Amino acid sequence: MPELIVFLRSKEISRTPVMLSEVTIGRDAACDVRIDNAGVSRKHAVLSYAEGCFRIRDAESENGITLNGRTVEDAKLQYGDVVGINKFKLHFSAAGGVPPEMLEPPERTATGVAQNVVATMTVNAEAARAMQNRFVAEREAGRAGETPAQGANWPWFVAAAGLVGVASYLLFRLL
Repeated sequence: MPELIVFLRSKEISRTPVMLSEVTIGRDAACDVRIDNAGVSRKHAVLSYAEGCFRIRDAESENGITLNGRTVEDAKLQYGDVVGINKFKLHFSAAGGVPPEMLEPPERTATGVAQNVVATMTVNAEAARAMQNRFVAEREAGRAGETPAQGANWPWFVAAAGLVGVASYLLFRLL
């Protein structure tokens, strides 16, 4: 199920599943996605689903909207797109999975620096799960012929891998 994830800088503010054919975004309490900020119009934008595709439309707001950094009034929306409303970023995501668009290699400049930092930090959940399952299977297969002292160090490896994962997550949240 699609969802809109609202960010202010790199901090996630809210997640809203898209369960209606029309979702209103704005400051008004009646909006489906509410952003309580003076720079956001009462009814700022409308996300709609029709004829097999999602669209984002500016609802004649004071400050307008952007789609992936470009000013738009009405545009087709795809998973992985980022809608800008004032200083807020709304990520349009496929809940429960990484959108295929995010798995492509990031575009790089002539200096080799990635243009899309989020794309460089995306983790394919299925691949991570498969890697974890392979690790466990290999560990269990290897333990059959080892002495207890040899197998005693594996919890430290798992703990270190967990710390690396947490550090990566925190680094992503700080960027």
